[in-house]
Amino acid sequence: MEFISLTDLTPIIPEIIVLLTACTVLLVDLFAAKKNRSLTLAITTIIGLLLAMYSETQLHGKDITGFYGTVVADDFSILFEFIYMSVAIITVFVSRHYIAENEMNFGEYYVLLLTAVSGMMFMTSGLDLLVIFIGLEIMSISSYILVGMKRKVAMANEAALKYLLLGAFSTGFLLYGISLLYGATGSTLLPTIISEIQQNGSGNPLVIVGMALVVVAMSFKIASYRFICGHLMCIQVRLLRLQASFPEQRKLQVLQCSFVF
Repeated sequence: MEFISLTDLTPIIPEIIVLLTACTVLLVDLFAAKKNRSLTLAITTIIGLLLAMYSETQLHGKDITGFYGTVVADDFSILFEFIYMSVAIITVFVSRHYIAENEMNFGEYYVLLLTAVSGMMFMTSGLDLLVIFIGLEIMSISSYILVGMKRKVAMANEAALKYLLLGAFSTGFLLYGISLLYGATGSTLLPTIISEIQQNGSGNPLVIVGMALVVVAMSFKIASYRFICGHLMCIQVRLLRLQASFPEQRKLQVLQCSFVF
């Protein structure tokens, strides 16, 4: 019996295209002429995202799962992945002149945008808590670096460090919540967890605490008012992020809120 097959890759073809685009952007940044490098990188990024969006249309209505049911391409995931990629394309257009004026016009900028988007796409396609966690961390790490792209600006460095600390704190909550849910249901697959809770009831303390920790972790990630926005550090980080790198942070905020929705 094969461990995995090529058909398992079908639900994540858009994610693969986005990641391949990120690798292509790195190569283009290395070999493109300096005069037209900025435009070339932007065009390459947009073409890759458009190809990924086209591949999404080919998956529409098929509800394909892969990797033993840990990822899926259904109408819900396709809709939100379209949102992620559409916002990313708009961000590329909006931020072109901004990053040039602020000496952030590196190929790595587009690579980080693409990896952040791919992480969000993996989260939306994931039917397993571990896949969701991996996608979340891919997005988060890219976000931390994007916040600090203005390397010569102390405010950007401070914002990136504080964002990293807040993200690491929420990651601890999330992993502990996932471990409790696994202990209570015997699985990290969302359909199995839901089935176990429906059969055995939701009164299990492990289930209650595990779900609460997952909710708290996601609330930390989007700086939800009830859990963290009252905290002075969160308010400061938000202000620093907005002042440090405006276009990409507006994009990140929109996409993070879209995922949690």
